[in-house]
Amino acid sequence: MGTVRTNWMRRLLPVVGLAVAMSASGLDLTVDGRSDYRIVVDETAILAEKTAARELQKYIELLSGVTLPVVGEAQPDGRNILVGRSPEALRRLEGRPEIAGYLDKDDAVILKTFGDTLVVSGARPRGTLYAVYTLLEDYWGVRWWSPTEELVPERRELAVPDELSFCYAPQFFSREAHYYQVNYHPDFVPFAVKLKSNGHFQEIPEEWGGHVALNPGFVHTILALLPPDRYFEAHPEWYALDEAGKRTAEQPCWSEPAMQQELIRQTRDYLREHPGVKILSISQMDGWVRCRCERCAAVEEETGSPAGPILQAVNAVAAAIESEFPDVVIETLAYVYSQKPPVNADVHRNVLIRLCPYLCDFSRPYASEANAAFRDDLLNWRKLADRLGIWDYNSNFSNYLIPHPNIRTLGANLRLFADNNVEFVFAQGDIGTSNCGEFIQMRAWVVAHLLWNPYLDQRELEKEFLHGYYSPEAGDKLLEVIDLMAAEFERSGKPLGCYRADANDWLSMETLQQALRRFDEAAAALEALPEEQRPVCRERLRRARLPYDIALLYRPESSAWNPALTPEERERLWKLWEEVKATLQRNNVVDFNEITRIAAFYELMPKLLGGPARLKRSGEVPEFCRGLDDAAWYEFSADDLTLLQPGVKNIREADSLSPYGVAVRMPNNHISWAFLLDLPGMLANWFPAVENRWEVWASIRGEGNDPESDAMLIGVYDGSNDKDHQQQFKLKDISGNYHWIKLATLPMGTGVRLYMAPTISDGVDNVFIDRVILKHAAE
Repeated sequence: MGTVRTNWMRRLLPVVGLAVAMSASGLDLTVDGRSDYRIVVDETAILAEKTAARELQKYIELLSGVTLPVVGEAQPDGRNILVGRSPEALRRLEGRPEIAGYLDKDDAVILKTFGDTLVVSGARPRGTLYAVYTLLEDYWGVRWWSPTEELVPERRELAVPDELSFCYAPQFFSREAHYYQVNYHPDFVPFAVKLKSNGHFQEIPEEWGGHVALNPGFVHTILALLPPDRYFEAHPEWYALDEAGKRTAEQPCWSEPAMQQELIRQTRDYLREHPGVKILSISQMDGWVRCRCERCAAVEEETGSPAGPILQAVNAVAAAIESEFPDVVIETLAYVYSQKPPVNADVHRNVLIRLCPYLCDFSRPYASEANAAFRDDLLNWRKLADRLGIWDYNSNFSNYLIPHPNIRTLGANLRLFADNNVEFVFAQGDIGTSNCGEFIQMRAWVVAHLLWNPYLDQRELEKEFLHGYYSPEAGDKLLEVIDLMAAEFERSGKPLGCYRADANDWLSMETLQQALRRFDEAAAALEALPEEQRPVCRERLRRARLPYDIALLYRPESSAWNPALTPEERERLWKLWEEVKATLQRNNVVDFNEITRIAAFYELMPKLLGGPARLKRSGEVPEFCRGLDDAAWYEFSADDLTLLQPGVKNIREADSLSPYGVAVRMPNNHISWAFLLDLPGMLANWFPAVENRWEVWASIRGEGNDPESDAMLIGVYDGSNDKDHQQQFKLKDISGNYHWIKLATLPMGTGVRLYMAPTISDGVDNVFIDRVILKHAAE
């Protein structure tokens, strides 16, 4: 797809807070399609500065129709645009030390007029590129909405204020708006640079300024430096003692002196072999496992935090390498169990603590009382550490495709970070949903602008994007949708985590219908646009509406389990699903959530819409169902289970021991919930509340050679009441033929789902499930 340029906004005001407004008089660079100016880039310029000169030339031509020559030397009679650090530019800047000082600040930009000469410069390697994009965006109204969609207004005259003196250095030296279009789109490189996003996963080449990388991996790196396959057999004491008293290779024992010495050796060797590394990550692995040995427990007791042993080890590494590598920063996490800062401890000067607000309520600002624990941890880490970073969570990692009402908090949170001298922010958003998701383009654009300057007005940025991308009239309607979602979630009184399978427990059908009407009104507003612009804007609006259509399809009222649905309504919902699926496929959406591919969603939705009519029975009636009416029990087969990682962590395959002849097999080499079965919440509407009681049964078996080994976890999660009915079975409980296990008796309602996971035990090979039964249990 080529670049799409929109033109209904002929003149845009500068972004609030970044640059001075245009004065009545200015330095005219092009007038009525003509110019005497030239772009000067010295032959000693770095690659990114040469790119900056080409980009400036390109966009001046697109704006005004004038092609300025790019030359190596300034013309003596003036009218030069000096790009980068040419001798002429440096001579002028060095005469103004308060401006020249910005040349040494990370990613700083400089725009300065000297008579009829304009200097466009900045810190190396990226500052000059950022200065060009600042000039284009904040003074001449260019907007980059996505990698392939931009606004370039037609301007017969291009000018800057005749006393222009703009210098800016961002608070955050590493800024990653971690979204598909900024990270993985085929044309992400220039787009990420235009948004001034420069994080680890944005692998920007040198000619575009490069990026800030962490090594030997982005995060959870300790086992890359101390791989268990090399060390565990000889040194099990280097690894965590778990709560059961066993050594596990899931985490290290951070307090073990010999482990620390080997970690120092490995770190030093790595830095010698990779001389360009500036930030090295030594961070805990994911999950909640931590070492419980006496030494680690003593350090935790002394420091008042599980972060104590980690910080002790990381400080030791930082101190040991400092003399040889004084400019290398050692990064580590304050995450889950290590979020709380220690007391009676110091953080070495070249250690960067990356704090993770994983447990926060994302619907409320981090500075609010709802997030007091995180807020206080941030303030206390600030007292201990000279350098702080943040791994932020901007998305719903259980379902990228539904509304996630956290938009209102984004700017306030980044201001909190800036106010407390945070200098590194990774804002994790959706990555595998292409350009689909809840206002995904706007989120990426707004987050990137706030990472560059957290003190911008977020509301104005939202308006600007929505007006520019969808048209002003349609944009106003979409802003109302965002406000509707924020208000609805606030009324629910619930906390917003970053894992939520659907919106049913907070988003009412009434409010959802209001939102969908706003989309209808936005679509009607597009009809006022010029005819040639309507197809592009309709497709943009179709994508924007997608999460709300999906939320409607997820509603229990939309399920064919709802006896009140008419045949016409069922047909309409199936047509909507076909349109939704076609939109997802047309946009090459890959991921459903952070683990599951979109194919699982394509498998799930027909099951929800199909209802009981699509169920079949094996013909084998368990004893606990004999004599019951058909409406009193429902049987689900292996075909009804939604596999989250088919072929990897689960396999649907033939099984002669099952009356269906098919089962889902899970090899015992992982601990993931490898499938889901959403139980029909609409059953709650068929019975009085006192009779809405259902028994959940599962038919399971296991294979292996150690009867005493733990084989599986299986349970029912009740999302309506946030209760987990979980059971664990040893192999002896489920070996041989299939066993019927009663998992729970509970009311059906929103978000009731069955799950199952293996446990990684040496004496277990596979676990199987072939049937699930839901039996009415009313007395």
